[in-house]
Amino acid sequence: MGVRWVVLGLGVLFAGILVGYLMWGLPTRDVLRQVNDMKTQLTEQRRRADELQSKLADTAAELSRAAEGLRRERELREKFEDMVNKGRK
Repeated sequence: MGVRWVVLGLGVLFAGILVGYLMWGLPTRDVLRQVNDMKTQLTEQRRRADELQSKLADTAAELSRAAEGLRRERELREKFEDMVNKGRK
């Protein structure tokens, strides 16, 4: 009868280990997988942010060049208008 108790005890111990793994081990693995997925997404978002920052800087430089061109055009137009107005007097 002592052997039965030993076998039964080992069976209960094994079942407890299995249940413990299923309750704590699997969710932990899922959480670690989610953390790794989020790290990957974060890396991708940082790359996209860097690309957008670069594009923003390029657009700002282009806008600055366009504004300078408009300023020069305005100055030339004012000089031309002054010349035309002086010719009419």
